[in-house]
Amino acid sequence: MSDIFENLLAKTLAESCRAYIRHGAEHLFAKSPTRDDLLQAVLNMQGSMEVMAKLYQLKTNGWKSILKEKHHDEPEAELIKKLNTGKLKTTGYEDSKKHLIKRRDLEIVDDELLSKLQGYRNAIAHLGLPVLPSEINDEIKKLMVRVLNALAWEALAGGWTEIFLENRSSIVFGPALFAMVMADKCYVNEAIALAHEKSDKVRKCPECWKPTFGEVDFGDLPVLCFCCGYGLAEMMAKFAKCPICRGEDNLFYDAANAGNMNPVGAICLDCRQNMDVVVCQECGGVVLKYSDNWQRHLAHLGKYEGK
Repeated sequence: MSDIFENLLAKTLAESCRAYIRHGAEHLFAKSPTRDDLLQAVLNMQGSMEVMAKLYQLKTNGWKSILKEKHHDEPEAELIKKLNTGKLKTTGYEDSKKHLIKRRDLEIVDDELLSKLQGYRNAIAHLGLPVLPSEINDEIKKLMVRVLNALAWEALAGGWTEIFLENRSSIVFGPALFAMVMADKCYVNEAIALAHEKSDKVRKCPECWKPTFGEVDFGDLPVLCFCCGYGLAEMMAKFAKCPICRGEDNLFYDAANAGNMNPVGAICLDCRQNMDVVVCQECGGVVLKYSDNWQRHLAHLGKYEGK
């Protein structure tokens, strides 16, 4: 069998997960959420988690791991037909959830939040849950911060390939909803707390400017904003002392193009100044383009041409 069916199934799961998250967030971050908003938030967020768990299992173990055995020997054309008509039968969420937690090594608190959300959803679906717990709004927001940052952004924004220099939550939410999420104190405070839990070095994010930009040793990117999902690939994650405000190790510069004394763009995560800098190939120092220091670095390398 070719990869056409598996790729189509993965695309369908990703699109469904993105739609669930976006629709759930629209209700969760409404200005004055009603009981109906919270019900919709629970149902949609649980739906997103179930689909995302299956997406991860498919990506690591193949399509047979999430489909019932009766489909395993069916021809690809038949599988595609059943996918398009909603007639495929998948394995239970619990199997995918266990796989997800084990593979991504989620914290106990994240597992507990997932179980709580699942319990709320089951109660709503089967009993109606006439009285919603007062803490349910904040619990779902905390789960979004903790689980989405560990799982969703790399799965949903741009596919499964390496992503960098992108605001990944904005891609999923869209600009208007993203602004609502970033304005929510509960969401942002949880992102700040998580950034300090997961990283020894936390900076302000160059995209959302929240103090949630941490260096991590998990996931697809080594530097990640726990608030908006903005991330840097290994070749881009370079920081230095700001030549303007002297902020230590908070100047983010384009390391990928900084060789051979090439001027590259940079931004200070302290003073927010944009600038052009060069990286000295002798000492590794980062200096402003056309500054006296820049001229001295070029001169000792025999490259200064008088400008």
